[in-house]
Amino acid sequence: LIMPDPLTGMTGTEMALHFLQSPRCYSTEPHSDASVALLESIAELSPRREFYPKHLKKMEVVHWPEHCSTIPFASHDGFAHIAKCLVEQSLSMAPLFPLPSKPGLHRKAEVAGSSPAYKSFFETLKSFDECLA
Repeated sequence: LIMPDPLTGMTGTEMALHFLQSPRCYSTEPHSDASVALLESIAELSPRREFYPKHLKKMEVVHWPEHCSTIPFASHDGFAHIAKCLVEQSLSMAPLFPLPSKPGLHRKAEVAGSSPAYKSFFETLKSFDECLA
């Protein structure tokens, strides 16, 4: 049985989801590689689901995150969705950033969007595609 905090009336997972959806987590510029790596770790708190038969989605196999195996209630489908929204929203701000004055440099978002951290993040999200659709 999971007991909510007496003061907030929320469990730790509910509180984490609440904070991640708050305005303070949204960025007005593209995230740094470190931020994207952190959001990828947060997304990995979501269980992965495989549906079968794929076209009917009648039955599913749930793969719980390894680090949540002893406390599966800490896992939630919302983590991957919120992390994806945060990264996509920050990348959508790219047109608002001027190009640097030095030749050969690119807009921060263009570099960030193609960085290994962003590529890794979106690769990780591919395993949640069925749940995020």
